[in-house]
Amino acid sequence: MASRGGKCLLILTVIAAVLSGVDSRPDGAPVAACTSLTPSHGVSLANGPSPYSLQLSQSTYTPGGMVSVTVVASQQYRGIILQARRTDGLSTAPQGSWLNLQDAQLLDYKRIRCSSTHDTITHTNRNDKSVSQTFTWLTPITDVGSVRFVMSVVQTYNTYWVNVESNVITYFAGEPLNCPIVFLRPIFSSP
Repeated sequence: MASRGGKCLLILTVIAAVLSGVDSRPDGAPVAACTSLTPSHGVSLANGPSPYSLQLSQSTYTPGGMVSVTVVASQQYRGIILQARRTDGLSTAPQGSWLNLQDAQLLDYKRIRCSSTHDTITHTNRNDKSVSQTFTWLTPITDVGSVRFVMSVVQTYNTYWVNVESNVITYFAGEPLNCPIVFLRPIFSSP
């Protein structure tokens, strides 16, 4: 029969082992979450459809342009991680970057670097966020193909959704310039 002290030590060891795999990030998603977008909360995903979605201001992007991306929230949430990703599967690296946040957003959100400067949005605290938020995505200056926005949302520590996706947005180079070709002849004047 095990001693009382031995039982306590066993219980503490089990608790420590369970808690060692749990990581809470009240100040935003860590860079380690950049690829999987999965919180390391040590619990499984929420069941059912996400009460959160992404709305885009347009269905195409042009080089060096801007797209408004709205996180639509029908319920409060505490944390997010949001990126633009290629749809061709060649890379999970975030594409483009995010414009400066508005003053009111700075209390709850920040831009972080996963692959390049300001390519990811995440939360800054674990306060409840109850309103939809719109962020401005700065498009890449080159064609990276079709892109979709992907986010993970933490509602509570034990309830979260991973890889909530937007509609696909496609690259559009813009209208070609139709400038007429003009031939100029030099004009000479005699002295």
